[in-house]
Amino acid sequence: MGWLRRWRFFIEGVSLLATSVLGSLFAQSILNTRPVVAWAAPSFPVALFYAFLSIAVVSSLLNSRARRLEQIQQVEMTGELHEMVRTQPPTLFLQSMGSAWRKSFGAYLIGVDLEGGDSEEDVDLSVRVVLESLCGLADDYNSEQQGSYTASVLMFVDSGACQRSTRDILEAQMRFAGLDWAFESLSGCLWLNEAWTVGPKDDGSVVGEAIVPQNTTVHPLALPIPKTASKRLRDGSMEWYVLPGGPRCFVEGGALAVPDTLNVAAWMKLHMSSTQQLRDEVDDYMRQRAEGGRFRAFLSLPLRDPESERMLGVINLESTSPGFFSARSLGAEEDGMGAKRVEEFSNLALPFVSLVGALVRHLDVEAYVHHDNDERGGYLSRGGR
Repeated sequence: MGWLRRWRFFIEGVSLLATSVLGSLFAQSILNTRPVVAWAAPSFPVALFYAFLSIAVVSSLLNSRARRLEQIQQVEMTGELHEMVRTQPPTLFLQSMGSAWRKSFGAYLIGVDLEGGDSEEDVDLSVRVVLESLCGLADDYNSEQQGSYTASVLMFVDSGACQRSTRDILEAQMRFAGLDWAFESLSGCLWLNEAWTVGPKDDGSVVGEAIVPQNTTVHPLALPIPKTASKRLRDGSMEWYVLPGGPRCFVEGGALAVPDTLNVAAWMKLHMSSTQQLRDEVDDYMRQRAEGGRFRAFLSLPLRDPESERMLGVINLESTSPGFFSARSLGAEEDGMGAKRVEEFSNLALPFVSLVGALVRHLDVEAYVHHDNDERGGYLSRGGR
């Protein structure tokens, strides 16, 4: 539409020029003529003067509006450019991403080869290789912050489809479900599989070439997934019944960042239907891990079956430093868990998350629950990570 803009300015310029010329030549006649009867006046130059004057005024108004719109667009474009620059990945991120992808895809090929005798162990190692690659990418992407990263996979267990013995184990490992609850009343839970966790990289491990150790600082953990996740209140706000982080990421199907775990309880008080006892339990849990240097912020990524898009669980990336991906403080407002950089990193991490989904989609999660429980000598008391 550039030609239309130029044409409007041309008309305005010609009209102003003609008005000036006619005003100079017929000034006395114009002064002696009332504008109301100008069109009925026999003087053609006077009528022509008012015609050009009207065109000039209308054109000036239209052009002024166009200028304001252009200024608004320029401000918006400047804001978008600033946001693009602010969220741009570091210079070497894409290069490290390519290297991480080659290692992860190589591990994936090993993990999906089920002809070997130790196929489950191969899958476990392959998952940890991909998780460690994600930790490295998070560190590269968020290079302005100091800290170390850990990662874990939490798989969904359907309360209506699992065995009674599995329910007994998961009930013993359940955290943050409140006082009066039963496993059957939940949609299910997210279960942390210790075999699919990675901690800070050991000095001797090389991803893809040597054993990637699992994170031995974690313990089995089950997080409740209620059948009703949220309710819209009369004022239009949302009241949540599901915990922030992994559980809410699972029910919404989108990435979710918790930039400061010490603000989770405050967010729950504002936006979640929860008791003071539950908030205290969550706050104690978060503060213990923050003081122990375990984690201070985390990002939950939805884990899907790459073929069916069925939700399998979530992947948690944890940082020992607050301010994960420069997201705003959780608890300040409802959308405090969102940030542009979180969305961008989640999109960049999607191929790696898909590899994990492809590796674990056919595995029997209940078998892992029982195997882990047997190795620990029976049902765990309520507790966990």
